[in-house]
Amino acid sequence: MSKRKKRSRKPAAAGARLSPTRPPAPRQASAPLFELRWQPALHLPLAGLLLLILAAYWPAFFGDFIWDDNIFRDSPLVSSWGGIVDLWLDLGSVGSESHYWPVLYTSLWLDHKLWGFNPM
Repeated sequence: MSKRKKRSRKPAAAGARLSPTRPPAPRQASAPLFELRWQPALHLPLAGLLLLILAAYWPAFFGDFIWDDNIFRDSPLVSSWGGIVDLWLDLGSVGSESHYWPVLYTSLWLDHKLWGFNPM
């Protein structure tokens, strides 16, 4: 036999009226988290900043390879299709270079396969 705890109800205070329960208020549609409205005070400075950034970096879009990029560009590991396998499996495949950077060469190999030797 289980013992149940009895709930005790306090009697209502004298003169207090019990009101019937009200149905919950209907939910209003929530406002969007982000609205795109034209606000000149905010958008004009941002557009100006974007134009300044674009003007500053414009010459870099038409640049060529720099510094030691020719070492990587001339490597047969980058230009041949089988170079990726040799790069990861043959530690001596980098030739006379004193470093082993397989992730760098893999990135350059993938870049060459996607758009050739075009720096842009």
